[in-house]
Amino acid sequence: KSVTELFERLEEERKKGYVSYRSAFVSGIASVAAPVRDASGQIVAAINVSDYESLPTMQDEKRLADAVLQAAMTISRNLGYRPGDNSEQLLVASARASSRKSNRS
Repeated sequence: KSVTELFERLEEERKKGYVSYRSAFVSGIASVAAPVRDASGQIVAAINVSDYESLPTMQDEKRLADAVLQAAMTISRNLGYRPGDNSEQLLVASARASSRKSNRS
């Protein structure tokens, strides 16, 4: 896949707030993950749940994603993160600018 496709997928996942994969790395395994942020909005860790995709808990992606997002937000708040500041947009803009520079080289 191209760098452009990668950035498009990342943007889609960023809007959702989590990533989910089914059999992406190991056949039959599903995974849902969400970022944990510090007080500045920087991603410092992630919460991930992985299991056999045939299990009932892995079948309801939205419900599982909501639980993972809630856990990640609880930890983030304990680290001082407060949603609504513009630190995430600044980080995204910085990453895009860096990738444009490296693509020109």
